[in-house]
Amino acid sequence: MKIILVRHAQTINNKEGIAQSHSDSGLTKEGQIQLQKTKMFLKEYKIDAIFCSDLDRSFESAKIISEPHKLKPIIDDRLKEINWG
Repeated sequence: MKIILVRHAQTINNKEGIAQSHSDSGLTKEGQIQLQKTKMFLKEYKIDAIFCSDLDRSFESAKIISEPHKLKPIIDDRLKEINWG
């Protein structure tokens, strides 16, 4: 079994240097480009499942990456990052 870890794409808060923790921020245009590149890179891999946290930035990233595999991302809130308060 292989596990591929992918971080969510760039968000507005990432670009502005704001720590997000469990808050959410929309993806930037650069983030959308990152996702397209990641999707193209991973489309040749045999992927059986895609998991993500329940945060919008994570789900949106997983949804785009999963398109070539015709998979629906599986949401698991235990995959959230550490809550920085």
